[in-house]
Amino acid sequence: MIGKTLALLIVAVKIVSASLESSGLSVKLNDVDYFISPISQGRAYDQPLDAKTRGGQFGFVPVTMIAETNSNIAGLLTDWSTIDDVWQPGFLNTIILASSGRSGSRPVSGTYYANLKSEILPLKERSQIPSGPYFLDTYTGEVHQAFRLYDDFAGAFTQSLLQKPDGTFQTLSAHVQSSASLTIGVPSRLYFTPTKEKPLAGVRVGVKDIFTLAGARRSNGNRAWYGLYPPASHTSAVMQNLLDAGAIIVGLQKLSHIQMSLVAYRTKMRIDAPSVVLLASLNQQGVATGSLS
Repeated sequence: MIGKTLALLIVAVKIVSASLESSGLSVKLNDVDYFISPISQGRAYDQPLDAKTRGGQFGFVPVTMIAETNSNIAGLLTDWSTIDDVWQPGFLNTIILASSGRSGSRPVSGTYYANLKSEILPLKERSQIPSGPYFLDTYTGEVHQAFRLYDDFAGAFTQSLLQKPDGTFQTLSAHVQSSASLTIGVPSRLYFTPTKEKPLAGVRVGVKDIFTLAGARRSNGNRAWYGLYPPASHTSAVMQNLLDAGAIIVGLQKLSHIQMSLVAYRTKMRIDAPSVVLLASLNQQGVATGSLS
């Protein structure tokens, strides 16, 4: 009897200690698919908000963050509509504005783009969050980056990736509805500003599935390899050079038959079995390589 009671207590402790971990959230905004990053970019607003009255779901509302002070808001938004594929008017229901006053000031309304009315909220003081489209957590006041989701129509990728703040990677867990292929998520270009030190800031890059990225599995074009080996513990030098220059690695891409033949030659591995080799990408040149897709 004591043994059974102790076993129940152990099970209860295990249940209580379990916790949910967010891997992100897929949503639609104006019929465009988005991924809400699970990684907070910081607290942008101090007051509680009602998500439902602002067109939100799951406690998140789409917002436009404008960190520039004394900016021409109408002109800025017009520029964004031409240079960025992630931001869209759907993020204009709520604008968090750096120059709107102190964090305790009351919200006001304004019209800055395409006759759309926006509620203007004050950006939290001393915030270092860049301008761009975000999803605001109405419970915490923290903002999360918006990733636009694209269908990998060419079949060029083996997996979609999301970089974490510590420099490691995880799979970007999202899928476009009614899509039969992989989904790739890309962040807004507005989050990044190229500099002399980071000339590739915001440039989206897909790399071949032979390079090592910390936290990510690679396949070398072989399904068995992907399943047998754990995620990489480090990032290779050539990939780190890209990251240090500001590039955004959005996923790993399939290899050409030539590359897979080289891998087979070096490892004495057969690559002609359909259950082992990853499927070819579908590019117009008819060559099975992510580079040309």
